[in-house]
Amino acid sequence: NEKAHPAETSTPSTLAGDLGFFGLPMLLQTLEQGSMTGCLSLMDRTGAPRAQVWLKRGEMVTATFRHLAGESAMYELLIRPFPGTFAFVHRGDGPAPGPLGTQKINTLVFEGVIRHDERQRAAALVGDTARLLPTGQPRSPTPNETADLGDALWEAVEGGATPAECEASMPYDSGQIRGLLAAWVEMEALQVA
Repeated sequence: NEKAHPAETSTPSTLAGDLGFFGLPMLLQTLEQGSMTGCLSLMDRTGAPRAQVWLKRGEMVTATFRHLAGESAMYELLIRPFPGTFAFVHRGDGPAPGPLGTQKINTLVFEGVIRHDERQRAAALVGDTARLLPTGQPRSPTPNETADLGDALWEAVEGGATPAECEASMPYDSGQIRGLLAAWVEMEALQVA
């Protein structure tokens, strides 16, 4: 009679640290270069979870941050970083990729940095609490504008929503929202009240 051996338990390995030291873009690129599969959790200074990024072989499967998901959440993390800590746990049981499949981290980081810079410029023109009024001039579509975003944002502004309120409630990253509002002000379709 052989003795039963206790079942071997494998605990997933974890990588953890301070976001300020690593910087989110550098951390994401490190995970991509290592072809990591698992979940990156981002916590604020109090240790409260704020965001998650699921990776498969170094590519983003999905992300969540605030009320955003997918690409929009990833861009928002890069546009509006926060101080805190991170933990990456190697896991193979993550969510399945959506219709777009997995996405390359370097491409997302590069676009996120561009959106960060564009949002900074746009926020200088259109502040968080600005009240924007339609001027009666037509609004021309901008290169990065989708019909859904343009229509929803215009309706929100006509209803009196501030840029910060639009960013907090709409399923688009703040770079897209603030950039479009600034473009409409620059083309004089909107004016700051």
